[in-house]
Amino acid sequence: MKLVITWLPRALAIILTVLVLMFSIDSMGTSEWFIPLVAAVPGIVILIATLIAWRAPFLGGVIFIALGLSYAYQAYLQDGFSNMGALVLLTAIPVAAGILFLLQRPNQQFLKPTPTPSKTSETPSVTIPEQKK
Repeated sequence: MKLVITWLPRALAIILTVLVLMFSIDSMGTSEWFIPLVAAVPGIVILIATLIAWRAPFLGGVIFIALGLSYAYQAYLQDGFSNMGALVLLTAIPVAAGILFLLQRPNQQFLKPTPTPSKTSETPSVTIPEQKK
């Protein structure tokens, strides 16, 4: 079960990143050079969120949930949920990945303080040579 909670959100994040970046390939046929770059911004944001979540799952989980909910809000403002397939695909995957990243939190060691080596009573002694007069 630990492997599923560890690798499933990473796989979902990678699949979502590839899917969104593939949408930007559709704009390659335009005459303006900057249109594909603008279309690739959401994919790059999801890629950065994936890289953050890979190292810090709790923060990545919060970011993915925020990305999913912000897309749902934007889709509602734009067309009132007329395309439910796209809404479910582009909202459910990041929210599910975010929840799974949040479930990894108790297993992570990176935020726990590292134990400092205990110092023994033996302290290194420094001898100062005596000066001859």
